[in-house]
Amino acid sequence: MTVKEAAALLGCSARHVRLLCKQGTIKATRRKQQEGFCYNVDHDSATEYSQTPQRQGWERGKKRTK
Repeated sequence: MTVKEAAALLGCSARHVRLLCKQGTIKATRRKQQEGFCYNVDHDSATEYSQTPQRQGWERGKKRTK
């Protein structure tokens, strides 16, 4: 799955998904392209991450309204 698809599944930004991939929190393969790099995110790993309870912060997948 693409970074954009993973972001939609997790309810966060594509930038945050890339950070999670870089940190190794979500399994992904990184491949080189002409413009730089792209990640192919493992679907099972992203699904597992979305189901883990959060420790703090805003609830996943919900818009931040006051």
